[in-house]
Amino acid sequence: MQTATEALDGLDATGTVDADQRMPFTLYVGMRGKITPALPVFYVKMGAAMHALEDGFPHTYRTDDGMTVTVVLNWIDFVGGHYDEARDGPPHRAELDRCWASDPTLSRNYALATQAATELLAAALDPSLDRHAKIQQFDAVTRKYLGYRAGCTADNQWCDPPEAKVTNSIGCNASGAGALALWSGWLMLGLGALWRRRQAAPPRSDRLSRGAARRGPRGLRARRRSAITAAGAVCAGRRAARPCTGSDRRARPRARPRHQDADTRGDRGGPRRQAAR
Repeated sequence: MQTATEALDGLDATGTVDADQRMPFTLYVGMRGKITPALPVFYVKMGAAMHALEDGFPHTYRTDDGMTVTVVLNWIDFVGGHYDEARDGPPHRAELDRCWASDPTLSRNYALATQAATELLAAALDPSLDRHAKIQQFDAVTRKYLGYRAGCTADNQWCDPPEAKVTNSIGCNASGAGALALWSGWLMLGLGALWRRRQAAPPRSDRLSRGAARRGPRGLRARRRSAITAAGAVCAGRRAARPCTGSDRRARPRARPRHQDADTRGDRGGPRRQAAR
């Protein structure tokens, strides 16, 4: 309720969201690490308030109609190494967070959580209510959906709530062999798909040839010129030790005849000079 009240600071005088009223919001992202963007106050605070209200359904045991809390599930003590269920309450159950499942209890909680969050947001943005009236409406919504009824303890098995019987479709509710076998099956399917993909892929030499073909004649000529230049350099380095072999000569770039150079430059002794004489 306090967070929802703070969200009202992000509204203008007409009760409309004021995007210029911003606050720093620190979060961590995979590529950049810690960042602190400035986000609109109303969206940050109202989003947190709605989230807390919605979590009041999957993190609790409730009456049959889902409107009243009977037991709050425990997470902190459960993972802290000093958990005692009779003292601390039942442990948090991940199965209750899977609101997409077709279990009737989860469907009930999903519908009620959506309704509660909608009523909270509607009260915050109701133009007919002033700030004080909106806060009163926040209190009414909280009491309506987060009311508590005592009497459910470990001695009576927490009143045997329907939430305690919820299981999910992939068997993660326990560490038994069923869950292990199912996850092993998924792993084998993934490995099989990877193996078939590699078998269907062409050899690396074919992929290189296709890549060269896609680059066209220019790419092939460039690669041939590079190979010829490299072979010529090797051959030149071997002259002192031995003559170049036939394969070396084929790889060496051809030198231009001297008479062509002379004709081009017009050097002394060239055909042009002799003709002039």
